[in-house]
Amino acid sequence: MLSLIGMGPGHIDYVTPEAAAAIRRADIVLAFDRVAETAELIRTPIVRIRRLDDIFAHLAPERDVALLVSGDPGFFSMLEYLHAQRVEIGRVIPGISSLQYFMAALRKSWHGVTCLSLHGRDDDLAALKDVRIAAMLTDKINTPQHISKRLHQLAWRGRLYVGSHLSYPNERILAARIGDEIDDDGSLSIVVVERDEMAS
Repeated sequence: MLSLIGMGPGHIDYVTPEAAAAIRRADIVLAFDRVAETAELIRTPIVRIRRLDDIFAHLAPERDVALLVSGDPGFFSMLEYLHAQRVEIGRVIPGISSLQYFMAALRKSWHGVTCLSLHGRDDDLAALKDVRIAAMLTDKINTPQHISKRLHQLAWRGRLYVGSHLSYPNERILAARIGDEIDDDGSLSIVVVERDEMAS
């Protein structure tokens, strides 16, 4: 049986007791490097995977396999991919997503936030034309700087917040105006943008 387990934003303090118990019970635990570092505080060994294809080599009906993912499995994560690959998932254990953590850090409600992942995807910011507040997962191409400049070109005016390395000791939270220069490489970041008002 495969258990898909959300590990939260990164720090061990945000791994739920249910997730930790499932990790300890599993016959084999799979994780990419960053998540594996946290999981190794719960148990060893952790099988470090490098590519998505590595997952399938370890799946077997008679084994209790735990696949660990950052954040929550259903928030731009592995759940959708595994369904598309027709992998049978016995259990999904939720985790605290980067969005939940960041909005709490900003002391803002995330009710009504439009979510978009730009991680490994094309820039789709023009699709946000009727949105007041949006959250975006970034990457090294779609960086916070790119988002700030692109939204300014699309006539957005308002605030932009960048959270990077959330929950880690080197956590960094920046606030700026949309259009400002943003010093962040986007590798482990989430951006929240909030319009001053909707364009007429």
